[in-house]
Amino acid sequence: MTEQKVNLPNGVTLERAKIKDVSKIVDLLATVQIDTYANVTPDLTEEVVRKHAESKKFQRKIRRRNILRIIHPRRALWIAKSGEEIVGFASAEIRKGKHWNSGLYVAISQQGEGIGTAFMEERKRWHGPVDIYLNVVPKTPAVNFHKSFGFKPTGIEPASIYENGQTLPLIEMRLAAQDQHRALRRHK
Repeated sequence: MTEQKVNLPNGVTLERAKIKDVSKIVDLLATVQIDTYANVTPDLTEEVVRKHAESKKFQRKIRRRNILRIIHPRRALWIAKSGEEIVGFASAEIRKGKHWNSGLYVAISQQGEGIGTAFMEERKRWHGPVDIYLNVVPKTPAVNFHKSFGFKPTGIEPASIYENGQTLPLIEMRLAAQDQHRALRRHK
């Protein structure tokens, strides 16, 4: 994506994130994680997820990571804005020779409005015609969302470990380069 804004039919605008957006992105991430990840496993109660998402250590890590996504040429970060409010963000990066969609979060109130689909299109353009990987939390709407674009589980199941030792399960998925155009056309 160039530095141009993309205007969606619902009035939401997609654009590349700037450093000034990082604090609002961190706040949105905490809210969406609490709403989405609570009770994915019996040990991940709303209290556990909230404590993790709102911890200073986690928020510092996310701030640093998102600043790198803005300034590093092998990383990218987009935001979705409704007026001046950030209602979503998505990132992509190249790590160890693999292309990753490394995050896509949309405010619960804005889900189903086409923002996630628009982010998928922007990230696909950024990556180009290569295999794209991502990690997704099982038992969340994100699994079927990504499957609808042609992503398929690779059989690798990494995990994210919270500070208190709780485990957030993940599923690695891949969209093969040859399947990208077909998958994105289904969403137009």
